[in-house]
Amino acid sequence: MMSPVDKETVTLENSEETLLAHKRYNCRQKPCPIHDRTDHHMRGWPQHWRADRYMIERICPCGIGHPDPDDPNKDRVHGCCGCCVLKKTE
Repeated sequence: MMSPVDKETVTLENSEETLLAHKRYNCRQKPCPIHDRTDHHMRGWPQHWRADRYMIERICPCGIGHPDPDDPNKDRVHGCCGCCVLKKTE
């Protein structure tokens, strides 16, 4: 377990929400929803920390929380409106 010295306050992407997280130099997860985000279709949506599920979500335009594709716990079941599925355009 990391000590408080190994943590930093971060502001989640497209959000005013802050979180005490691991420091960038301690980031071992690739991708990481805080320090090493991929270019997925939800990047413009606000991030939200779900302390009850220990994961980061993205809040879609409908207001529904979807697991952040860069979160290691992204494969969990969630309430879904379909916005998290990348729709191909014709």
